[in-house]
Amino acid sequence: MHQQRLYTFIALLVLLVILGGLGAGGYFLYTKYFRAEAEPAETQVDETPEDREKRIHARIEEILAEMSPSDKAAAMMIVTPEQLTGADLVKEDSEQLAAALQTWPVAGLVFDEQNFSTEKGLRNLLSAIGQNSRYPLFLAFHEGGGSDSALSSFLQEPLMSSPSAIAATHNTEEAHYAGEQIGMYMKRVGFNLNLAPVLHPAKTAMEEACFGLDGEESAAMYLAFTEGMQTQRILSAAGVFPAPGTEDAGGDPDSNFIGETLEELENGAFLPFQTAIEAGTEIIIVSNVQAPRATGDNSPCSLSESMITGQLRGTLAFQGVVMTDRFDQGVIAGGYTADAAAVNAILAGADIILCPSDFLTAHRGIMEALQTGVLTEERLDRSLTRILRVLLELE
Repeated sequence: MHQQRLYTFIALLVLLVILGGLGAGGYFLYTKYFRAEAEPAETQVDETPEDREKRIHARIEEILAEMSPSDKAAAMMIVTPEQLTGADLVKEDSEQLAAALQTWPVAGLVFDEQNFSTEKGLRNLLSAIGQNSRYPLFLAFHEGGGSDSALSSFLQEPLMSSPSAIAATHNTEEAHYAGEQIGMYMKRVGFNLNLAPVLHPAKTAMEEACFGLDGEESAAMYLAFTEGMQTQRILSAAGVFPAPGTEDAGGDPDSNFIGETLEELENGAFLPFQTAIEAGTEIIIVSNVQAPRATGDNSPCSLSESMITGQLRGTLAFQGVVMTDRFDQGVIAGGYTADAAAVNAILAGADIILCPSDFLTAHRGIMEALQTGVLTEERLDRSLTRILRVLLELE
C-alpha cells in the first residue's frame, strides 16, 4: 500500500511538471506572436533623405581617402574578367578574380555566357566577387530581350520580347513588365547593371534592339523598361549618345560617323536623352562614332570634350555617370593605343572607360598622366564620386 501511494505521488508530480511546461510554452507563444499582434512594436523611424545623403556622402569620402592613386586609376574602368586577370578565359574562378580585384579595384566587371556553366556557379562567382572586393562595384551583363537573351536562355527563363516587338505594341506596360522580369533573374544571380537596352531610336525598322523609329516613343518605352528593372534594384546604362553611326562610303564598319550638324542633333538625336535625363537616368554610354559636323573635328564622340563636356554635361545638364562605349572594338581599338584612349576619354569628361583594349596599358597611361600633371587626383575624384554615389544608392 505504501509503495502504491509512492507511485501515485510520483505520477502526480510528473503530471504537474508536464502541465507547468505546457503552460510556460503557451505563455511564450502568446507573448511572442499573439500579444505582439495585439500590441504593435515601437515604430522604427525610417532614414530621412537628408540622413541618407549624409551617410552616402560620408561613405564616399571614406572610400576616396582609403584609395591610392593606383586604386583610383583602376576604378575608372569596367573590364571583362579576362582583361582584369590576363587569362584567356575566366570560368567561375572566383579566387582568381578576387585576387586580381585586391590589386586592381576596378569600377566593375562585365560578363558574358562564356564565364559560367551552371546557375549555382554563377551565383557563387558573383557573390564571392562582391564579398572580396574592397569597394562597391558594378556586375554587368548585356540582356535586352529577343535574340539578345543569353542569360534568359542559360537560366531557362521565359523569353522576353525584343525592344522592337515591344515598341510595336505601343504599350509602355509591356516594356515595364519585360524590364521587371529581366531584372528579377538578373538580381537572382547577383548582377546589378544591365548594359541593355539602348535608348536611341532605330534608323531602320529592322533594328531589333531599339524601341522603334520614333524618338519620343523610344524614350517612353526605354524609361518604362528601366523602371521595371529598377523595381529589382537593377540599373541600366542608356546608350548610345548622341546616336549610332553609319558606315563610311567604302563600307568600313570601323569608320562609323554621324552626318548631322549640332543643330540637327539638338532637334533630333538629343531629345530622347534629354527626356531620360529629366527622368533621372543615372548612366549614359557615349558612342565611339565620329560626328565632325557637330564637334568640329574627327575625334570619336567618346574622346570629344565638345560632345561630352560641352553637350552632354553642358547643354543637356547631365550630372550622372558618363561611360564610354567599348574601347576594345572599332575605331578606338584600331586607331588609338589603350593608354592614349583612356587618358583622352577622361580629359573629355568620361567617368568610366568600358573595356579598354589593354587594361594594364590603360592603367599605366592614367598613372603617367597623374605623375606628369596631365590629370589630377581631384579630376579622378569627381568621377569616382559620381560612380560611388550610384553604387551606394543601390545598397
